[in-house]
Amino acid sequence: MIRATGLTLRRGPKVLLDETDFVVNPGERVGIVGKNGAGKSTLFALIQGTLDLDAGTLFIPATWRIASVEQEISANDMPAREFVMDGDSLSRPPRGYDKNHPLLAELKRKDFIAIKNIAFEDLCKPDVIDFCAEQFRHCAPLMSYLCFALELDF
Repeated sequence: MIRATGLTLRRGPKVLLDETDFVVNPGERVGIVGKNGAGKSTLFALIQGTLDLDAGTLFIPATWRIASVEQEISANDMPAREFVMDGDSLSRPPRGYDKNHPLLAELKRKDFIAIKNIAFEDLCKPDVIDFCAEQFRHCAPLMSYLCFALELDF
């Protein structure tokens, strides 16, 4: 588990966290919400090990992997939908694969996107939550496999 005890974090004169305690147990997924400048990115940088805390202790098991998505993306002329659909890729072939492999572009992908067109009328129906849940259930086998391949829990 991740355990913070008496965590104090400052940026300049501003105190972002003051003697804060929290625990993240195995299997839990955590989202951090707050207004701009509240310290969300700073806290995450601390958890990632790119910042030092001002006081307190922060324990993260050495075997845990912390996943993140960059807050800013590089500027380019690509429309947003194309940028998202294009995804992110490795710069080199994955370990063990030849640089001339016929499916190299797919092997280098870091992300996968599943899209299903849904009619606006379906989103306006009273059972929209059940409808969406059913759509996500169809994605479960893909998500299960991707988590298996990355050695993550699903």
